[in-house]
Amino acid sequence: MKFRCGLKRSQNSGPVLTERAARKLARRLPVTEPFDLSGLLEQAEKIAGVPIVVRPYLEHVVLAWRTAGESLPAAMCVGGQARIYVFYRQDTSPAHQRHSILHELGHICARHVIASSAVVDSENLSAEVVREATHRSLYEDDQERAAEAFAYALEDRMGPMRVLGDRRSADPDYQEAVDRYGSILEG
Repeated sequence: MKFRCGLKRSQNSGPVLTERAARKLARRLPVTEPFDLSGLLEQAEKIAGVPIVVRPYLEHVVLAWRTAGESLPAAMCVGGQARIYVFYRQDTSPAHQRHSILHELGHICARHVIASSAVVDSENLSAEVVREATHRSLYEDDQERAAEAFAYALEDRMGPMRVLGDRRSADPDYQEAVDRYGSILEG
């Protein structure tokens, strides 16, 4: 059975995980405080058996989708020859980006996808590859629920996203209010 981006169900890395099993796996994975994506990626790479590269969509892909008047997916995973790429949109909030990345890692960790022999790397991803991948996406509803359960289970353990005061930026007209109320609003 084919899945997003022409990736095939994993044959050798164990069974495809259910929603309940994906949630359970997410609860067992180590989560650092503050959250560090690289640590989670190491765990996901062990499960997938290949390196995972996370990066924003390439600018020419975003431009092609905007020009076509289409909505680019929040994130997607694409199998390459020796790794799996997770691409995400940069024009959303950091919290949405994090959730989208965790959702895609959920698909990977739940064994919905494996690396394929497709010639895809982070520099040659084309808008057409993304379009083909999203149009032939065959994830079943139970797999989407499993990926969401994985993402939410991790987010429950991570807590709210925080921005340290020295890294916080704001419109200069509002900087005083951000400084005064930022710690309250950030949890």
